[in-house]
Amino acid sequence: MRVMAGATTLGDLAGAIAIRSQESAIVAELKAGSEDAYAWLIGQFHQPIYSLVYRIVSDPADAADTTQEVFLKVFRGMKHFHGQSSLKTWIYRIAVHEASNRRRWWYRHKARETSMEPSLNDPNPGVSALEEALVDQADSPFENVVHEEIRSHVEQELRNVPEPYRTTVILRDLEEMSYEEIAEITDVSLGTVKSRLTRGRDALRQRLTAYVREVGPRIGLQAPEEEDSPPTDSRVSTRGGDAMTCAQAKSLFSPYLDGAVTGTQMHAINRHLQSCAWCRREYISLQQTQQLLAKIGSRKPPRDLALKLRVAVSQEAAHSRRPLLQNFFVRLENALNAFMVPATAGLATAVVIFILLMGFLAPLQADNPDVPLMLYTAPQLQQSAFGTALDSISDDSLVIEAYVDSNGRVQDYRILSNPTEAKTLLPQVKNMLIFTTFRPATSMGRPTSGKAVLSFSKISVRG
Repeated sequence: MRVMAGATTLGDLAGAIAIRSQESAIVAELKAGSEDAYAWLIGQFHQPIYSLVYRIVSDPADAADTTQEVFLKVFRGMKHFHGQSSLKTWIYRIAVHEASNRRRWWYRHKARETSMEPSLNDPNPGVSALEEALVDQADSPFENVVHEEIRSHVEQELRNVPEPYRTTVILRDLEEMSYEEIAEITDVSLGTVKSRLTRGRDALRQRLTAYVREVGPRIGLQAPEEEDSPPTDSRVSTRGGDAMTCAQAKSLFSPYLDGAVTGTQMHAINRHLQSCAWCRREYISLQQTQQLLAKIGSRKPPRDLALKLRVAVSQEAAHSRRPLLQNFFVRLENALNAFMVPATAGLATAVVIFILLMGFLAPLQADNPDVPLMLYTAPQLQQSAFGTALDSISDDSLVIEAYVDSNGRVQDYRILSNPTEAKTLLPQVKNMLIFTTFRPATSMGRPTSGKAVLSFSKISVRG
């Protein structure tokens, strides 16, 4: 049930004091950077803020991005919040400001683009649109489609209401905020709020009158009668001798709906409506427009929006807690990286040129295409006659060092180990070395002499 705007009771005052006390504790936690406090803030406000932003920017993706920017600005500006207004109105003021900026940017840059999001104006709304319809889940599929059709049409007509009247209507009729809160959020006087709300509701009423006449019986609204011409006499006599013009009565219809009129004005309007059929028809039409607007409810945010907001705020908090010295080192590292990129590129270029020169000065042999281009490579075994002799020699039997010439032949050798069977194995080793060939060692790509260490259990090469 809507609270009458401007009405204050002792119970409301006591509740406001308790809320203020609780809010002060929450603000203190938020200023201290409490993750639990920000989790509560996001859980409490992300849905209404998204709904408000969406009504202004009219694009789901832009609404989600703008909502994230709103909460980041709340985090950054929390230290400057001193409680001159309530936390709620402060957040809503940021949201309205960001959404208005986003909308102006959209008109300048993206007005001709087509969104890939499901269109709310699609005459055949898809399953995703039906899932987001704010209707009773117990309704039949037909009723769901009817509700979705009504919501799409009303939202389209609401988007056609010019600013700043549309935002005022959204804050009052969809977000159910008081006149005082709207004045704080939009930074205007109470009189301006009432004037904007009256003009915005009347503009929406004019757009929806024909539609209410068409679908009213299906949704339980009485179809308005065909409009006659307004009375030529601007003053209608009422009982009790008082008189109120139709223009005066019409200007008070909007605050009269909200109960934001004085007792004298309320009685005067009641008497005028009883005696003036045209004004009564206008007031009923305005009532039905407000009821139809209430049916669209709040816009549901994406399911993962709350999680994305918490991640974004956590990242912002981690960035803000980074020590000043660490920031200095990061900037220094970035500066050095910018300097080192050309230096590294120059070094890499020099290495490539050196390798190309080595390849030109010392071309590889045609029969050894796989010789690596290095300054020096050791001899490598190619062919051996060790096959029959290895079977009869133990693991620690004999190790020799062979001197290999540039043709890959063994020119000399010396014994590195001293096994007991060395004398008996020596004749066999000599015969084997005669028939052993190596790939010669290379220096700067050219064959040269080198040394190879041989064992009868394995062969290893050492430069």
